[in-house]
Amino acid sequence: MNLIDYLAEKQKLVNKALAKEFESFGKMPKVLYDAMHYAVFSGGKRIRPILVLATFEACNGKNLSWILPFACGIELIHTFSLINDDLPCMDNDDYRRGKLTLHRAFDETVAILAANGLFAKAFELFSQSAAPPLRRIRAISDIAKVIGAEGIIAGQYDDICQGKSILRNKVYQIAQKKTAEFIAIAIKTGAVIAGTNEERIKKLYQAGIDLGMLFQITDDILDASSDKAQKPTFVRIFGEGQAKMMATKLAKRTRQRFSLLGKRFFWLQAITDWIAKRSN
Repeated sequence: MNLIDYLAEKQKLVNKALAKEFESFGKMPKVLYDAMHYAVFSGGKRIRPILVLATFEACNGKNLSWILPFACGIELIHTFSLINDDLPCMDNDDYRRGKLTLHRAFDETVAILAANGLFAKAFELFSQSAAPPLRRIRAISDIAKVIGAEGIIAGQYDDICQGKSILRNKVYQIAQKKTAEFIAIAIKTGAVIAGTNEERIKKLYQAGIDLGMLFQITDDILDASSDKAQKPTFVRIFGEGQAKMMATKLAKRTRQRFSLLGKRFFWLQAITDWIAKRSN
């Protein structure tokens, strides 16, 4: 199986599980259901849940009922964060993935409530995992810390409040909080639920940080010609040439980190290459 087929297989698995969750929703205002569905099924690549699944398998995890709720929940949290990022009081974006952002397709109030609904659903899914209780509790706690006021929320605050003028070290800090740590926690979650040893968990988390930074820098390079280039990105701060050099070094280091963990981490190496070379 090549990487494209592997990604498609995992994407299909996640989409099927997410669709099943939407089918099981109880009574709610139709507009909220429609908004949540619109946000979740608007063409995301499912990179984060795929990383959860790939790491779980690489760490000898076998039972999908242990890990799939975490993979889906992490995708819902990612969607929640994108909805918030796009709001008028944040980035005020009109389009995402070639479609109207949620507050444009519906309205701002519905977007905020739908985002909150997805956030709550994520933790409901985490609690439904059949993984051993101690592993499940640890994973939930780790995720909560990364997405909270010490993590993604702090990164978003810094991103908004810094404006267009920003120090070089601050762009690293924002990228680590907003992007890298969330990708790293996706990888760590797969390892924790699989029950791998602490040394490996630590190494995987560090590889995840590097992979997340690589993802952010390549994202900034791809966005260099858009309006987003006016924000304090790696390209705007360092220049496109240096940003590309940084991405190349990060890709090499990330591949090496996964390689040193053994042959079972082949797909994570392949995903690293794919992220480094992606065109969208």
